[in-house]
Amino acid sequence: MKIEKIVLEGFLSYKKRQEIDLSVVSTCLVLGRINNDPDLSNGAGKSSLFEVIPVNFFGKGSGRADLLDSYINDTMSKMYTEIIFKLDDQRFKSVRSKVRNSSGVFEVYQDSTNKTLEKATWKKIDRQIEEILGLSAKTYSSTIYLNERDSLQVITGTSSERKEILRELLNIDVYEKAAKLSSKNFDNYDKKVQVNINLIQDKQKQLEQEEQVKDELKHIEIEIKTLKKSIKNLEIDLKAKNEERGKIEVSIETEKIIRSQLQQEQNNVLELTKKISKLNFEIKTLDSELISQTETYNRLKKTIEDSVKSKEQIESSRVLIENILKKLDDVDKALKQITKEIKTKTGEKSKIDTELSVLRSESKPLKSFLERLSEFKSICPVTELECSVLQGEYKSNLKEEKEKELESNKLKVKDLEKTQQEYQEELKKLTKKEDELTDLSQTRQIENEKLSKLKLQLQTIDNNEERFKEKEKEFDQYKIETKKEKDDLSIQITENTTKSKLLSQKIKDMESSLNKELQQNLQIVSKEIKDLELDISNTRSSLDDKNQEFGEIKNQIDKLEKMKVEIVHLTKNNEENVEQKRIYQSLESIFGKDGIQKSLMKESIPMLEKYTSEFLKIFNDDSEKLKIKFDLDPKRQDGEYKKGGGLEILVIEEGKEPKDLQMYSGGETVRIVFSIVLSLAKLLSLRAGKKHEALIIDEKIAKLDSRGIEQFGQVISEISKIYKQVFVITHIDSLKNLVNGDEIIVNKTEEGSLVSVS
Repeated sequence: MKIEKIVLEGFLSYKKRQEIDLSVVSTCLVLGRINNDPDLSNGAGKSSLFEVIPVNFFGKGSGRADLLDSYINDTMSKMYTEIIFKLDDQRFKSVRSKVRNSSGVFEVYQDSTNKTLEKATWKKIDRQIEEILGLSAKTYSSTIYLNERDSLQVITGTSSERKEILRELLNIDVYEKAAKLSSKNFDNYDKKVQVNINLIQDKQKQLEQEEQVKDELKHIEIEIKTLKKSIKNLEIDLKAKNEERGKIEVSIETEKIIRSQLQQEQNNVLELTKKISKLNFEIKTLDSELISQTETYNRLKKTIEDSVKSKEQIESSRVLIENILKKLDDVDKALKQITKEIKTKTGEKSKIDTELSVLRSESKPLKSFLERLSEFKSICPVTELECSVLQGEYKSNLKEEKEKELESNKLKVKDLEKTQQEYQEELKKLTKKEDELTDLSQTRQIENEKLSKLKLQLQTIDNNEERFKEKEKEFDQYKIETKKEKDDLSIQITENTTKSKLLSQKIKDMESSLNKELQQNLQIVSKEIKDLELDISNTRSSLDDKNQEFGEIKNQIDKLEKMKVEIVHLTKNNEENVEQKRIYQSLESIFGKDGIQKSLMKESIPMLEKYTSEFLKIFNDDSEKLKIKFDLDPKRQDGEYKKGGGLEILVIEEGKEPKDLQMYSGGETVRIVFSIVLSLAKLLSLRAGKKHEALIIDEKIAKLDSRGIEQFGQVISEISKIYKQVFVITHIDSLKNLVNGDEIIVNKTEEGSLVSVS
């Protein structure tokens, strides 16, 4: 992988949007400044510039919180990051943005033209970034972005931690998953085997009842034959009884006509009885209605008589109110005249009030002028300011003139006030008279309402009298019609009673001619037929039950036959499941920790030792005085393997005993650390089939002293021959003299960190 461009905005100390072109950068020192001061570099944003890469790829950085919001600049609400890189001659673009307290957006694009960066045509793809890079977040931090925390785990970590890093680099987790999946499948097939065994045992237990079921079936077949024979005998008896009943029915056929006539005559008698009852009820109803109508008529008559008596009193009240209304017409005329006078007097008084107000306002400046004239030696009549010229006699004359004007004003005010008082008294009298007339006038509406009610009462009485006269005629006619209707009903009752007596006698004569013995015989035979039909029905029902029982047992036998086939099938299926169990048990052993996992790790150890030794030789001017040995799952002093295994790193120096890497110190530390880290990176690239051409190094991982700085510079020079891009994040300006390459300056200002490439 080669990094071509970084775009970031609102990310940690980077506020403004910046696009950093790294397409032509090879070996490069990343230096920091704070407000352009080279002596201040910590916190400038050097590491943040390259930390944006793992955050963009994997959603988390190195050594910081995994929450994306923690990477948004404190003064901003969102961040935007974009990485353009080239891998195996194919260009990709990874975009990740995040608004604070909301979900983020992550998208990966591929350059479909794959020409120059300026002419790139981006197409969104569904591939995961881990699939494209061939590594995870952890392996990225261990092999490409060498920072202080993650990279040193392989050096400073425990034996177990080193082994886990090696497992991840070799992607051994996939075999662990395969082992777990094999174990799960083994358990599933084991359960299937047990289920099948239980099913087979259950079905075999049911098959033990097969002989008993077959015997039961034979017994039911015998019962069915017996029931069929009984039904046949009962049907013969039923046929004989039906023939007997037919003969009796022929004998009494002649009586049907007589019985029909008899029934008809009985119905006629019943009908006449109903008619007589109905006629009597109608007479009672007419009597009741006549009484009710008479009572209603009498109540109405009394009401009309009472209203006629009150008519004279109402008429007298009407005349009295009309006289009052005539008098009120004179009151309205007087009220209009007084209202007109009040309006005139009010207008004249308003004029006097205005004149009086003007005169009173004119007196104020005169008084003020005289007061000032007494205070000053003299005063100008125009400006009303003190005047040193106009004095003596002029002042006296001016004072006398103003006093006369003031006196004249007072006399006018007094006269107007008197006139104002006279108008006030006169208006008061007129207003009082107006109120009295208004009160009288307001009674008009009340009297009018009374008059309207009286007229309405008189009209109602007249109308009621007219309606009563019509009602009186209707009631006389109603009494005549009711009497006639009652007489007609009495005649009908007499006629129907006579008819009913004649019909009753006729019915008695017809009943005496019937043969009652034949009817009794018919009833006996009919009952015997019903009993036979019931026996046949019950026997048929028993036959149906036995047939159903026969079918159920037959189905049961069919099911038992199917069970035999199912047992054969289940037995065969179980043999296959047992074979699958054996296969997955074998696969679990093959993919397990002591299988292919351990084999892969063992195979990788010689390669790691080889690559590390090659890098050490390069970093030591082709010297082979130092070598590295990786001890996988080392043994304890008693010769037994350590629990959980691990990976120990030993440094072998000519003529000395091997020492654990953590115990090793001195000037060679820088070369050893980078030899191991780069060998891991090379192993990862070979395993993933991806060629990663960029390396990001934080010089803090080397723990540099003065001698270490010089060796660090030499190592970087050698690494630059291996990688196309090497970015060294450092606060040591003196490295510029040891490393030939480009420079990236990160300068932190009030506007945030700003990047320049040179």
